[in-house]
Amino acid sequence: MIALIVDDIERNRTLFGQFIGTRGDEVLLASSGREAIEFVKTQAVDYILMDINMPDMDGYEATREIKSIHSNDYLPIIFISALLEEDALEEALAAGGDDYIAKPVRFGVLASKIDAHLRIRELHKKVQNQNKVLNIHNLRLEREHELIHHFFDKSRENSFCDEKIIKTFSRPMETYNGDTTLVGRRPNGGITILLGDFTGHGLSAAVGSLPVSQIFFKMVEDNAYIGDIASELNRQINILLPVEMFFAASLVELSSNGDRLMMWHGGMPNAYLYDEKSNEIITIESQHLPLGVREQNKFDDAVELYYVNENQKLIVMTDGLTEAVNTDDKMINTDDYKEAILRGGDAIDAIMNCYSQYSDGVAQWDDLSVIELSCAEVKRREQVQDKSIVDSTVPWEFKLHIEDQMLARDTVHNIIDMIGGSLALKENKGAIYTLLMEMFSNALDHGILGLDGKEKNTNENFDFFYKEKERRIKELSGSYIDVCVSYVPDNIEPLLKIKMAHNGNDFDNSASAETTSDALHGRGLGLIDAISKDTLYSDKGRCLSVTMAI
Repeated sequence: MIALIVDDIERNRTLFGQFIGTRGDEVLLASSGREAIEFVKTQAVDYILMDINMPDMDGYEATREIKSIHSNDYLPIIFISALLEEDALEEALAAGGDDYIAKPVRFGVLASKIDAHLRIRELHKKVQNQNKVLNIHNLRLEREHELIHHFFDKSRENSFCDEKIIKTFSRPMETYNGDTTLVGRRPNGGITILLGDFTGHGLSAAVGSLPVSQIFFKMVEDNAYIGDIASELNRQINILLPVEMFFAASLVELSSNGDRLMMWHGGMPNAYLYDEKSNEIITIESQHLPLGVREQNKFDDAVELYYVNENQKLIVMTDGLTEAVNTDDKMINTDDYKEAILRGGDAIDAIMNCYSQYSDGVAQWDDLSVIELSCAEVKRREQVQDKSIVDSTVPWEFKLHIEDQMLARDTVHNIIDMIGGSLALKENKGAIYTLLMEMFSNALDHGILGLDGKEKNTNENFDFFYKEKERRIKELSGSYIDVCVSYVPDNIEPLLKIKMAHNGNDFDNSASAETTSDALHGRGLGLIDAISKDTLYSDKGRCLSVTMAI
């Protein structure tokens, strides 16, 4: 340690210097306040013993100057004086001094005071070093935050933002949002929406949005079927993220004419389909587990189909809203949100006002997000099509015969892979996938295996359905499905024809007439009829031929 002794009397400097030397500390001597100031400008000093009454510059003035020089350090200054202690102490502290000892000095007391202030000085140094490390960390974190902000800003820029069609609201609990809202405009018309909620909140939850955004926009650009998007997201989340991190999500596709909604709804709160004209509301319950929970071979990409009109709006929200509590820690009744929507006006405003009134006085504990989708026309994007692509495409056809245990294989994905290289079909890839999946599922599940799709409608029966399906496939003998896919190029209206036949149970195709535009939801026949240009049943319903305009 280095001590600076400031006193205009040489005998005092010598006396205190000898005492400091016995402690093993190095001693610097100054005969005036000005000399002391010059020392601290050029020398490292750990503590100062300061006399008060000195010619030219007294100890008070010298202390003020020294403290201004070392404003960021803790440099203890102990006044030593024969002045009356009470008055001198008050003025010493006002000048910036840290302690006071009266003459005659008791060296044991002085030693204790020095040690106490040196301990404070060491603690101050440690705090300063920690602050430096923290500042470096904060600067690095600031840069990382800037990069993440840049990514999310870019994601928002990529999103379709026509407020006549889609309105969104999001309020994160922290700086970063564990909720994800993405809206993509499909090249052949219509939009696809993803509203999701990662486990937790803040930066750790928001990190999951990075791969999700990339996958989503790429697959929307490829016109992917929303069940296919959900499946790929599930696969990637299982690969990339920790097992405890999953993603409750709603994937919604609005057709280009605004007359059909397809929805994959997993692990999310109830969604609402509101008809402004009739002032009626339909509750849409979650049909799946969150993404990342099921292994890929057990994942269900089934979607629900809703026939809608221009008077209807779809409202989807995350559980930060539906699990809101009041000051009594009582959770909100979600029917309150339905009633708020039914009162009319802007649905998002109604929901947020309901939330704010109920949770008034309670700190926000989770991220909040809600979307409002108006069922209106979203036209095809303006694209310049290379005519040579259509002109140079030749007609093609391929046939598959799949029998018995081979039926358990992922036939639809294999067919999609076979035709996926055709540029002429790229824009309709999602619709083609949907047709193939529904036709194959109907032929296998109902025709060959004799299963009832209604058995999948409850979580309790879901696992049973697929276990029973696996069991029946293993027992098949002599069962088959024939698939024929052909493409007929034409500059005016190219056609894709799919024919699927099986040798299982016959089917009363008159039931297909029951699926009308007034039906609230459904899959299978309704979905096939909605997408196809023509459908034809033959062989007592065991053969279905579909024509689709490309």
